[in-house]
Amino acid sequence: MSAARERLRDPWSWVTAGGYLLVAVLVVWPLATIFLQSVRDPVSGAWTAAHLRAVFGQPAYRAACGHSLLVAVGGTLGALALGLPLALLSARFRIRGRTALTTLAVLSLLSPPFIGAYAWILMLGSNGFLRRWASAGLGLELPTIYGPAGIVLVYSLQYYPFVFLLTAGALRTLDRSLLEASANRASSAGPACGAWSSRSSSPRSAPGP
Repeated sequence: MSAARERLRDPWSWVTAGGYLLVAVLVVWPLATIFLQSVRDPVSGAWTAAHLRAVFGQPAYRAACGHSLLVAVGGTLGALALGLPLALLSARFRIRGRTALTTLAVLSLLSPPFIGAYAWILMLGSNGFLRRWASAGLGLELPTIYGPAGIVLVYSLQYYPFVFLLTAGALRTLDRSLLEASANRASSAGPACGAWSSRSSSPRSAPGP
C-alpha cells in the first residue's frame, strides 16, 4: 500500500500515465476506429467481412500488402544487422572513433527523411553520379535505388540509429562485474557454455522495469 502511495506522489508516474493516455488517444483509438468500421456494415451496423473480402479479392491490393510486408521485414532485419554489432562494439570495446560514430548516428536522425531519399536518388538513381562514375571508370553497372531492394537499403540505413543508440545505451548500463563473471565462466566451461555471456546480458538489456 505504501509503494502505491509513493508512486502516486512521484510526479514522473503522472508524466508516464499522461504519455500512455496521449498514445491511446492519438494512436490506439483512431486505429481501432478504422478497424471496427472496416468490419461493420454502414447501413445496418451488423458485423461483416464483405469489405475485407472486396479489398483482398483484388490482386493489386494483395500484391501491395505483400510488398509492404517485405519492405517492413527487410528494413527491420537490415536495421538490426547494422545497429546491433555497432552497439556491441561501441559499448563493450574501446574503439577509435566511438564518439564520432555515436554523433553521426544522432545526426542522421535529425535529418528529414525526404532529404535522405533525395540524396540516394542523386547517387544511385537512373542518372545518379555514383552509377555514372562506376560505369565510366570501372565498367560496372550498379543497380538503381528503385525497387524493393533499394527501399530496404534506405530503410535499413534510416532506422539503424534507433537500434544502435537504444541497444548501446542499455549495454552501457550493465554491471561490468556480471559481464566479466559470465565471460570467465564461459571460457572455463568450454564450448558448451560459450553462449552463457550473451544469455546473461541479453535479458538485462531488454526493455522493462
